[in-house]
Amino acid sequence: MDAEGTRPLSTAELVDLDDQVNIEDDARPWGHVNENAFAFFSTGEVSVKQEGRAFKLHSSSPIFQGVLVADEEDAAGTTIARTPAERAELRQNRVLGRKRVLGRERLSQRVRSASADAFRPRGIPVAYLPRVLRALGTRRFGVSASGGRVSLSTTVVLTQDGDNHSTVFDGESRDFLRPTRYPYTAVCKLEKWSLDATGTWVNSGSYATGFLVGSRILLTSGHAFEDDRLGSGMFAIKVIPACWANQSVFGPGMITWVTRRRWWHSDSGNDLQLCQLADRVGDSLGFFGARVYDSDWEDLSVWTMAGFPYDRSKFGMSAQHGISVRDDDDGDDIVLDGETYDTTQVENDADEASGASGSPLFAWFGTDNPCVIGVHSGYEIDWTAGGDETWSCAAGGDGLVEIVLWARRSWD
Repeated sequence: MDAEGTRPLSTAELVDLDDQVNIEDDARPWGHVNENAFAFFSTGEVSVKQEGRAFKLHSSSPIFQGVLVADEEDAAGTTIARTPAERAELRQNRVLGRKRVLGRERLSQRVRSASADAFRPRGIPVAYLPRVLRALGTRRFGVSASGGRVSLSTTVVLTQDGDNHSTVFDGESRDFLRPTRYPYTAVCKLEKWSLDATGTWVNSGSYATGFLVGSRILLTSGHAFEDDRLGSGMFAIKVIPACWANQSVFGPGMITWVTRRRWWHSDSGNDLQLCQLADRVGDSLGFFGARVYDSDWEDLSVWTMAGFPYDRSKFGMSAQHGISVRDDDDGDDIVLDGETYDTTQVENDADEASGASGSPLFAWFGTDNPCVIGVHSGYEIDWTAGGDETWSCAAGGDGLVEIVLWARRSWD
């Protein structure tokens, strides 16, 4: 018998939990306005003058909505690339069933104990199992490098100009989900705002998915908004928690802004970005925990991914349940405050598309503990003896958990 919380709950267990009646009083933040939701900034001098019951705001330069991102010098995290020989050694060690990193035994107990727990505020109802669409299409199979049978993707669709992509496995399996229940309240849409060529402050059209892992900590993919790093221009990242119809289900005041970031990205295993938020939205909406992926969970259809892929809708959330992890490969190491951590490429059969980058790949480790094992990065194609394998890929491993724990200590 597995100890409670050491393994992801099965679909049958989630169905039983979903049938339970929630007797807590509804404490969701309907109509709440965050302190910085309607913040404004100016690069000039600002003054406020009261005339009767009115206040006049004057600025010597244009006034724009938002909170600017202030990237620090160490915002671009250091990565350590694996050599082909090191990757081959790690692959062989996994095949032999050993937990080993570059000649050092990695204790299984340490891997299993590395975790950050989730938080659900009392009065926020839970959705253990969102409605699942029946898969469509015909399944295709190939042979993996180790000789086993693997399910191959049905389609990999690229748009004509190549800017957007879509990967669907064995028919569409993502369903629209109005995120009024936990943990979907903690999934956020991210929008980039910046000055255009005319000097107008606009939504640039660039967006991604992110999710809360602390009271004011958000996690997304490291490649999100990568053209804007380290003060390359004046810009802001708007965060819309529980987004539906391009605003929070809890009202237009439930938005916040990214104030600073730290990211890594040299491969899909370490495609990670931490963001500190201007407001403590996780206190009222809840946040995810994090776990190190264990290869014992391979092929279990227990994982969920939720986000804003463009081919479903960039304005409303979609989610997919019953995802399986098909393989895990070593990723490049990341360095955080002088410590080096291993990362893992978590290959899975989640449907995905542009805009889903930064989505949580998670399961339930107990009744109040949804934990991510990966941050969605994109898709990759592996070449095997039996044909190409196309998989979705998420960034995970020790590095994922360690940066979450660090951010909770340092930024929360």
